[in-house]
Amino acid sequence: MSSEKSKYYCKKYIEVLREDWNHVLLNSDDSWLFHDLDLNHIYALRDNATNQSFLIYDASTNKPIAIVPIFIYQYKWKQFYRLNKIYAKSYYHSGPAIIRQLNEKNRREIIQYLSKEIEFICENNKVDVC
Repeated sequence: MSSEKSKYYCKKYIEVLREDWNHVLLNSDDSWLFHDLDLNHIYALRDNATNQSFLIYDASTNKPIAIVPIFIYQYKWKQFYRLNKIYAKSYYHSGPAIIRQLNEKNRREIIQYLSKEIEFICENNKVDVC
């Protein structure tokens, strides 16, 4: 993740953060079925994708405030057509989920912050389509 100083920080998702992930899911109006990590894992296996999902935390409280499911993969069938493209995506447009307790100004800041993190992930993974 980037080293930019901010009111927020992020952690790459690992299994021990599942409770934090689920906390955001339960407290967000943005979450739905395809934010579920087990379901995403099934789709990731199908695509041979790597999980690059991350959580965003409020630096002043160390509480999770947003989740961003993102997976990196390459379609093997496209190699035949010489269209080797690496993709970054959230399955079925799950996109970020932000807790509902934040005001609009903070939500906009978080969206800007997570956008920079997604760009950082895409650059580091040489993603063609994000």
